[in-house]
Amino acid sequence: VVHGELGKLKKLQHIALAGNRLETLPSGLAGCEELVELDLRNNKVSVIPESFRSLLKLQVLSMDSNLVAAVPPVVLRECRSLHTITLHKNPLTVEQFRETAGFSEYEGRRIKKCSKQIDMRVMLNRDGFDEGIDNMEWQHW
Repeated sequence: VVHGELGKLKKLQHIALAGNRLETLPSGLAGCEELVELDLRNNKVSVIPESFRSLLKLQVLSMDSNLVAAVPPVVLRECRSLHTITLHKNPLTVEQFRETAGFSEYEGRRIKKCSKQIDMRVMLNRDGFDEGIDNMEWQHW
């Protein structure tokens, strides 16, 4: 798929671009209206575009091992299906993430997802309550 053509794939639900040394994201990515899961792990991306706000069906955003220092508040607020963001091995700290406007809305969705898994006695992975960001700085408590 040509870089600018990605947004024309309106029915695309899963995109895996992990390990491609991307510094910027394909311009049409926000046009993938049916996108549910986006895997951008192990790249060199430093910015989550505010245009991701249009990904209303996005549930999982995996961005471990990138250069992300912030999550746009508009993405946390307007991506109402988004319940899982993983940002391990990024400059963003747990404290910064929690202080981001829109975090409480995201956190509510994340807790609701985990509560459903507990109620059904199913945990999808061993990190079910992981906030998705490295928390080494908190280990001294």
